[in-house]
Amino acid sequence: SLGLTQADALKYYLKDHPEFADKFISLGEIGKECVFIVTGKNSGIRDDGDLQKAGNRQIAVQSPNSGVAVTWEYMTILEPKFKNTTPAFVDGAEALLQIKSGGKASPIQAAMVVQRPMAKSTEMQVVLENPKDFRLVPVKDWDLNDKLPDGSAVYTFEDVTVAEKKWGFDTTVDTICTRGLMLANKTKLTADQRTRLSKVMLLAASRVLGDGAK
Repeated sequence: SLGLTQADALKYYLKDHPEFADKFISLGEIGKECVFIVTGKNSGIRDDGDLQKAGNRQIAVQSPNSGVAVTWEYMTILEPKFKNTTPAFVDGAEALLQIKSGGKASPIQAAMVVQRPMAKSTEMQVVLENPKDFRLVPVKDWDLNDKLPDGSAVYTFEDVTVAEKKWGFDTTVDTICTRGLMLANKTKLTADQRTRLSKVMLLAASRVLGDGAK
């Protein structure tokens, strides 16, 4: 009766299952997750517009059923030109190794991760610790703007801090962010259960969802 999902994954699902829009209620947010695209320092990909140009490049999006793959697929629906970059179902760390060793000759020219801004995934650690080899790609295409049935934005456009520094400037990148959502299936809950859940989320959301709740 309860489930966790990303806002973009929900919108992607509703595209083929519009009838579900009236069957769920959102109980709250479980934090922000942002899209981070990594490329080689000397690659020809300077921003997301370069991923839309005709070519033979690939972008690593982990496994076919991963949240990253769903996000990329949804991005290609909102901006069809992204289809000029083919998804490769390869782990991010493996993809970065191919990019580093193969340079511009590597079929995979970028790797994508979807995570909380300050999360220390392997991919982000590699990027932050090896600025001579890798860099982050800005994602700012306004065609990625879309709304959920309740009118809220699927993606927000933000200048995201990925590393804070005691001295010097923080590491930031312009990109899109989505929200993690806790959903409940209205058809599988009694009226009393829905009332109790609503009270819990109103009075104790931070304890239920953690620090990411808003």
